Amino acid sequence: MSKSIHMNMAAMDKSISQFRGLAKVCDTYSDSYKVVDKEGSGQSIDAAHGDDKAFHDLARQMKALFSGTADFFERAKKSYKQSDDKAAWQFRG
Repeated sequence: MSKSIHMNMAAMDKSISQFRGLAKVCDTYSDSYKVVDKEGSGQSIDAAHGDDKAFHDLARQMKALFSGTADFFERAKKSYKQSDDKAAWQFRG
């Protein structure tokens, strides 16, 4: 029994584009982080700065996730296309 893999290339391209777009949005947030000098002191200021840094760290991590997912789908698409082309050549004889 042979196994088949069915791929919708248009949907794959759309997903890759969406993941790249999400990575770009995350890039905007992660690149905009700047350490701001604390004015005043206290736990509230420390907590606010900690939360701000955590948000930007999360944005960097999400960018890596979205970019990695898009790269994975690109490689899967390329591999599928190469396998499909090879099978077509073998079928032609």
